[in-house]
Amino acid sequence: MDRGVACLRGHIRMRFGVRASRVLLARTPSMDAVEAHYRGPVLQATAVGDEEEAVTPAALLAAIEERCGVLPAEVSIEVACPPHDMWLLFSTKEKCTMVLQPSMKLKCCRWWIQFERWVREIRGTPGALEYKSKLSFEGLPDQAWSRHSVEGVLEDLGGEMIEIIPPKNRRELEVMAAP
Repeated sequence: MDRGVACLRGHIRMRFGVRASRVLLARTPSMDAVEAHYRGPVLQATAVGDEEEAVTPAALLAAIEERCGVLPAEVSIEVACPPHDMWLLFSTKEKCTMVLQPSMKLKCCRWWIQFERWVREIRGTPGALEYKSKLSFEGLPDQAWSRHSVEGVLEDLGGEMIEIIPPKNRRELEVMAAP
């Protein structure tokens, strides 16, 4: 298996610290399907700021049309990690570039919108586990909710799993791990 190639948007958060990082997961057939889906002209849109009002796909489409001249028929939006991240799939590379240029200059629902081209390693950084820690994985796809997947992540961080804490919901998985 090709370990550490795909990066998912799961967070690792230290419970008593402010440090946060992204993790690498072993590739799965589902990840290959996601990559094939996003192979064309795709941007990730992230709402940046501290506003309470959520950015909706309809509001973002209207803001893009007004600022960039890209019609709603030329772009589709998928919510990635509500309420802050969305995937924008464009009909052409030119339309994608037109929207990428005003990154952090476009406001929608009082949020600044940051655009980034999609790559499989989006926001991925190397990291290492230094202390016994309670880790929280948020936004993992269903296929990554397995002991094997979590152990692979912890192994890549130089650690091993102590226990999986029973999940409170399907959005967050917590584990105890040690170096």
